[in-house]
Amino acid sequence: MKNIFFALLFGTILSLFSCDPESSFEQIADVDIPEHEQRLAISANIESGDEQVTALVATSSQIFENESFNVADAEVQLLKDGNVIANLAFDINTSRYIAPLDEAITLEQATYRLEVRHSQFETAFSEQQMPQKVDILGGEYERDRNLGEFDADIIGVEFQDIPNQDNYYLLEAFEIVEQNNGTERFDRIYLYPLFDLSEQAQNGGIIFDDAAFDGNEYRIEAESSRSLRNDAKILLLLKSISRDRYLLERSLDLYRNAEGNPFAEPVVVHDNIEGGYGIFTASAVDTEILEL
Repeated sequence: MKNIFFALLFGTILSLFSCDPESSFEQIADVDIPEHEQRLAISANIESGDEQVTALVATSSQIFENESFNVADAEVQLLKDGNVIANLAFDINTSRYIAPLDEAITLEQATYRLEVRHSQFETAFSEQQMPQKVDILGGEYERDRNLGEFDADIIGVEFQDIPNQDNYYLLEAFEIVEQNNGTERFDRIYLYPLFDLSEQAQNGGIIFDDAAFDGNEYRIEAESSRSLRNDAKILLLLKSISRDRYLLERSLDLYRNAEGNPFAEPVVVHDNIEGGYGIFTASAVDTEILEL
């Protein structure tokens, strides 16, 4: 009887909103869309070990417009603790700004600043401090764990969290495939969150913070997208990411989940570019090879 009541109530609510064209719930409102101020839109990420830096520079677009345009004549610089370490040049083949580095990005907790100047736009910039690297203590690959409704292969990584500070992480995995010419190919292993502690990252990894285990040794686990050979080798990457990278990944995950859902709340994708739009992030990376 209770189920019948709720079904009737839900049907009544739907009829109130959809059946009567003269209903007081149906209103047409004119909304004034503010005039769009076109600005530079930037995307760049640096990681420890990088030997070159890459940045995308485009123009922002008006609401309801799906097109933006790459900017090929900007002045793009990367600074470390106030000193210029790279002047990026536009590469026509990739539509990106690229520059080799005299020295690879180190694990030093320096402050990096990305600046973009153009005669027709306000100067855009963002700063990031390199996070402190966290070492992988061990990795494990577990086959056919029972997860209730199905079995799945699990990748686990142990590490020691740095105490008394907010830490943010990104875990990625690749299968190392030896090719006939003697080189190695790295095939991404897509990871899926096992528990509420972690969330999906846009590149196929998982992100999480240390709120539940601050300062303790911890083991994070993720479901592997596929089962690997018995003699496979796995490259594990534990990235200590900046807070901006973490917030970006979280907002992108919320955006993906809300897409196409008319009842979802609007999602604002995180950005950190002053004088423009977009994101600049930094990550300190530790790696380990796991042989099965």
